[in-house]
Amino acid sequence: MMTWSVGLMVALLFGQSGPNPHHVDSEAERLVSEDARDTEATPNAPLLVRPSLPTPPIVAACEHLIDAESRRVGLPSRTLSLDETFRIASLGAEIAIDGDWAALEAIGIHADDTLDLPATPASVPVVIAQVLGRLGEAWDRPRLEATRDGLIVTSDQGAERMKGTILHPVGDLLHDDPLPTAIPRDDPPANVAAVAALLQSMIEPEAWVEQGGRLAAVIPWRDGLVVTAPPSIQIEVRRLLDQLRATRPTEIEATIEIVTLDAEAARRLESSRGAGSLAAVRAVAAAADGDPLLLLDVVSPVAGEESRSTCSTPTLDAAVTIQPIWDSERRVLRCRMRVRLDGARCGGLRQFDVDQEIAVPVGGLVVPLPRIGDQPPLVLLASVRSR
Repeated sequence: MMTWSVGLMVALLFGQSGPNPHHVDSEAERLVSEDARDTEATPNAPLLVRPSLPTPPIVAACEHLIDAESRRVGLPSRTLSLDETFRIASLGAEIAIDGDWAALEAIGIHADDTLDLPATPASVPVVIAQVLGRLGEAWDRPRLEATRDGLIVTSDQGAERMKGTILHPVGDLLHDDPLPTAIPRDDPPANVAAVAALLQSMIEPEAWVEQGGRLAAVIPWRDGLVVTAPPSIQIEVRRLLDQLRATRPTEIEATIEIVTLDAEAARRLESSRGAGSLAAVRAVAAAADGDPLLLLDVVSPVAGEESRSTCSTPTLDAAVTIQPIWDSERRVLRCRMRVRLDGARCGGLRQFDVDQEIAVPVGGLVVPLPRIGDQPPLVLLASVRSR
């Protein structure tokens, strides 16, 4: 079963793909090279491969912060210096935690400052927040941030040096058309500004340049928001956008295609574009051999009922049944799908059942169909939008 999460932190961090607890979700995600086209190379022709790019520092930093949330640490219930506190927490959590002492000393916090520590074990960010909450004399509050090398406790001024830029796609939150178009708009939609304003009002309002701060800035770009901010704010931006997406849908609209393509090639294309994304669906459709065997639409309420759509040609009969189910506890949409094909174009009778999670409000499925003997390799593509 395909699972979904926070998944892109960037989602570009962030993608949405099977979740790793130590990796940001997402769309907050690593940049990878695109696969070469799945076509036969001409004899003696060099294979052209686009070089992979290193992980951006802001993405690596966000990964450290997300990783820290899953690590529990306990501090001894006694008086320690701040420097000792960070070293003990670092050893217990098995993750680097350092003090940005130049920035901290500028706001009156020193490595040899002592404090009584909380004894209750908790995740690393919670424990560090408890420690920092006991440092009440600073005029500029300390904060937990991250770099490529690990976690760091710094000031607002120090966090300015850790800013990075991430593009957060929001087009799926803005459009009412059945499915997003493959061609991006020339201008950002008018209500992209409303999404930006929501972020600025809900996430550290005093931090945004547009509101007189110095830590974060946001610029609309087509159907996305370009956010420049330190890792802690980038993570909260992604989480708020995911919360906006994770509302229970009332119905889904699915466009189903059956195309001819080798299963391994389809999986490679899906992996390179992001599992569960419309980009993966489009990449597989573009690489398919010839036109789709069939193309049909299904609209179904998200209430447990099944919806069925059929299609017939002189060489193919097809029936697709879908049953979308909302998991209210995990806040994910599952889709049960049954496919029945029969005819010369598909190599005889082909039947397939699938039960997978779907990204909401927009997602895609790439499902190679099982085959017997010399049946042609077929792939089911589903472009899904919930509303």
